[in-house]
Amino acid sequence: MIARISIKLALHTDFGACGPRLERGAPLPSYEFVFEDTVEGREKAERARQQLQDYVNKYHVPKFAKKL
Repeated sequence: MIARISIKLALHTDFGACGPRLERGAPLPSYEFVFEDTVEGREKAERARQQLQDYVNKYHVPKFAKKL
């Protein structure tokens, strides 16, 4: 069998690839971080990116941030 070469889309932070280490108490909205490079794959990737960004905004509060 010959290996097939393909392009995949992967979610990343400024510090590296997204993964379970981002989890803070509440479960991540999705554990899928790699997507096919297709129209459907890009749509899934964008939805997952937005959900993960919302999660990070809610649960990854810097230690020096003031509490509301």
